[in-house]
Amino acid sequence: VIDALGGEVKLEWDARGQLTRYTDCSGSVTAYTYDALGQLTAQTDAEGHQTRYRWDNGGRLHTLIHPDGGEERFNWNAHGQLAEHQDALGSLTRWQYNALGLPVSITDRINRTRRYHYSPQGWLTRLENGNGGEYRFSYDAVGRVLAEERPDDTRHYYRYGAAGL
Repeated sequence: VIDALGGEVKLEWDARGQLTRYTDCSGSVTAYTYDALGQLTAQTDAEGHQTRYRWDNGGRLHTLIHPDGGEERFNWNAHGQLAEHQDALGSLTRWQYNALGLPVSITDRINRTRRYHYSPQGWLTRLENGNGGEYRFSYDAVGRVLAEERPDDTRHYYRYGAAGL
């Protein structure tokens, strides 16, 4: 592949059609390896730094190991939704979902929780931002946002015509 500046990028693929080697214009190579299921297991850059990936039995990323040895962990709920992420420093972020699969709360690493409220149609009507502020949204009959109210009490109104917004 030749880029817009005339530099050549080389891509190599395995029999499954997975990228195994990427060579940039400067000749630096990044290599990719996969397991028998076709899941990426490692990415090694030109300097030999390797990022490793581990997957759960459902094919979801479970652990990401950075070149410095730091690990990120991902836990999934029974519906395949991300339920918890632990970063390389050990900080946790947690997600909870409603019956429609929409997030209803996200609690971040400093234990601040954002809460999401929805209409019966699944449209976001209120967002509590975790800092004591609230966003509110209203919609027309087909789900287009008509108004947005922000924590500082500013309001934005939206009108739609035949061409859209």
